[in-house]
Amino acid sequence: KTLGNSGPTRKGLAYDDDVQPTGPPARNRRRGRPATIDRQSIISAALGVAADQGPGAVTMSAVAQRLGVALPALYYHVRNIDELLTLVAEVLLHEMDLPDPHLPWDRWLTAVSHELRHLLTEQPLLTRLPYLAVHPPFTADTLETALRVLTRAGFAPDYALVLFSQHVRIVVDLV
Repeated sequence: KTLGNSGPTRKGLAYDDDVQPTGPPARNRRRGRPATIDRQSIISAALGVAADQGPGAVTMSAVAQRLGVALPALYYHVRNIDELLTLVAEVLLHEMDLPDPHLPWDRWLTAVSHELRHLLTEQPLLTRLPYLAVHPPFTADTLETALRVLTRAGFAPDYALVLFSQHVRIVVDLV
C-alpha cells in the first residue's frame, strides 16, 4: 500500500494505518555468515583446553583458538570467562550421579560428597568458578532431590537448602 494523507502523521509525513512493513522483523534477521560454533562446542573446547594444558590455561583466547574462531565470535556466544566457567560447571554438575534419594539423609549427603569430590578432582576446571562454593549451579532437579531427602528427615525446607549448600561448600573448600 502507498502512503496516503488520510491517516495520522509521524514526523510530518502522512501514512495509512494499514501499511505494514515488508520482510521479516528485524530481530529475526541474521547478518553475516552462519555461526560455526555453539555453546556445546564452546564447553567442549574449554574442557579440552583444561584436559590438555590444565585448568589455569582456560582463557577466552585459548578456547577461541581451539575452536578456530576469532575472539569476537566467542564473545558473541559467551560474555566473559565467568560465564564460560558457569556453563561448564552446569554441564558437569548435571552429569553428576546422585545417590538413591531413599537413603537416610546422612548417608545421602555422604554419597553426594563423594560424587562431588570425585567430579572436582576429575575436572579441576570446576574449582576455578569463583562462586562454586557459595552458589553452585546445580539443576533444579538436584536441588529438589536434596530438599526432598532433607525435609523427609525432618528438616525445615529453608534449613534443608542451607544445610545442603553448606555441605557442598565444605566439600568444594576441601578439594
